[in-house]
Amino acid sequence: KNTGAAYDKLQQYDLSMNAFQKGLRLFSEIGDAEEQAAVYYNIGYALQEQNKPKMAVTFLQKARSSVDSLQTPILQSKVYDALASIHAKLQQNEKALFYSQRYNEIQDSLNNSFVNALNYKLNYEEIQKENALLREAQLISSSQQQLIVLSLTALVVIISTVSFFVYFSIVSRQKRQ
Repeated sequence: KNTGAAYDKLQQYDLSMNAFQKGLRLFSEIGDAEEQAAVYYNIGYALQEQNKPKMAVTFLQKARSSVDSLQTPILQSKVYDALASIHAKLQQNEKALFYSQRYNEIQDSLNNSFVNALNYKLNYEEIQKENALLREAQLISSSQQQLIVLSLTALVVIISTVSFFVYFSIVSRQKRQ
């Protein structure tokens, strides 16, 4: 299918159609319906570029049938956009409007999916940052707790030492008297 598209861009239409036909046979043999639909779309698009809109519609309709059953929204949107464009050129305004509306619905759905994915990613990143801050706060809290325990231990040792010397001093005085 890529070879056919390359020939089409070079305006070598016979070679592009041959490559597309080979692609159709190959994808049909291996049972790859999505790739077949993509080749049908490419043939329709190439025929549209060659100003053969009625032939283009035939292949784009085959692509549409496939992509509708496969639920491949990106390819669906391309097919519906191409059909809207061709029907507009053929001045079949109702069909052009129908396909344009379907194209817009699919694009809206794709955009919503993209926005939802971005929101999920942003929320995930925010949660990760919050978790990192909480872990840091826990480490700080743990360090502060250790510092308090060490300070209290040192205070107890100092008080015990002072008490011992005070006691020892009192006992020494009593013995001297």
